[in-house]
Amino acid sequence: MIMMETYRDSKDEPIIFLPCGHFYTITSFDGIAGMKDFFEFDTLEDWKIKKRFTQENSEPVLPRCPQCRAPFTTSARYNEIVKRAQLQNCIKQFTATSNERLHTLVSAVNIQEEELEASRSLFIPKGGEDVKFRQLNLRKVLKEIRNYNTQVLKEEQPYHRVYELTVSACRKHNINPEDYNSSTVQYRFGMEGAYQELRATLLQVCDMDIIAGQRLTISEIQAQLWKGILSLAGPALSKCNKLIETCKNRRSHIIEIQARIVKAKFQVLSLKHHEHAGKGIKPKTDADIVKEKQSITEDLQECLDMCELIPSCARLKSAVEKTIKSIQDPSYFAGVTDKEMKAIYEAMARELRGTGHWYTCPNGHPFTIGECGMAMQLGTCNECGAPIGGQNHQAVHGVRNDREIETRMANLNL
Repeated sequence: MIMMETYRDSKDEPIIFLPCGHFYTITSFDGIAGMKDFFEFDTLEDWKIKKRFTQENSEPVLPRCPQCRAPFTTSARYNEIVKRAQLQNCIKQFTATSNERLHTLVSAVNIQEEELEASRSLFIPKGGEDVKFRQLNLRKVLKEIRNYNTQVLKEEQPYHRVYELTVSACRKHNINPEDYNSSTVQYRFGMEGAYQELRATLLQVCDMDIIAGQRLTISEIQAQLWKGILSLAGPALSKCNKLIETCKNRRSHIIEIQARIVKAKFQVLSLKHHEHAGKGIKPKTDADIVKEKQSITEDLQECLDMCELIPSCARLKSAVEKTIKSIQDPSYFAGVTDKEMKAIYEAMARELRGTGHWYTCPNGHPFTIGECGMAMQLGTCNECGAPIGGQNHQAVHGVRNDREIETRMANLNL
């Protein structure tokens, strides 16, 4: 029967035609796209959108034709889900790539530590350039770490870039943009990268200190090395304080304790060579040194308390205890890293390979569960503070197993 009216004026449910040639009712394709997890619909005509939810009920997935699986990205109706799914895919790619590079850098620092330690006893510097040449590969690793830290800054992350473009477009059309969702930004890679930079710098400084203390090192080279140690230790202490403050704000307890251990070692090195600080700097008295060492010990005692209270930090307890015991020991830096810390670095490298299972917190931040890969312990997300983990192999509400990240990690050349 010819009704003599346009389809737009018809009360029948609209049909959507896909570029691949297949077509569906809007209600059917809304279900495929998961629209009701993102929008509230009219109760009478359930294909009409009333408003958008402020908190989505699922992760956006790129809409695809059920028959041929071709993606459908050209409809204004599904535009928000499409854009969010594409952004989520970019964030996952950023996570996988950043994780891969971080693993490479952790392993590179481990290798440099082993190589420098193995060759140190036979190394006799004839000039300052010899030490620089000896540490050439380590300085290359440091440069790579600093480049990495620049590339994982908040400003370089997919969400931040998209938000800036959105704000710019909204200003052109006098539209108020959405509030910045800081929980979407991933700070973990920046914190771990900053710690690896401090760790590599400490390795460089300790190598210089041990070489300067060797019997066959002449006094002229010793003086150059001592000044070099102080020139590196000062800026490193500032970076330690900045990282520790960031870790406190983000509740990243493991990196915080590791950074405080590194800070203690830089502080002791600075005290050890304070007489070579240069003109215009007043030498420290014995009382000053005793007072500063007491302050260092008290700071590390706080780390011990954290190891007792926070289960995930328990593996750092031995390293903290050894650092406290050796504060007054002149041979404190005879070994750069003790066996416990080396085991932790190796475990960190294994974790970054993607062993275990990958999950996302309610706000989409990724984390791993090792061993059996199932949740056995409650915790909070280091990025946003949302509850994660679980008990008896049951994850808390909002935590999802992310098989896509697991697949990406498995395909990376680690």
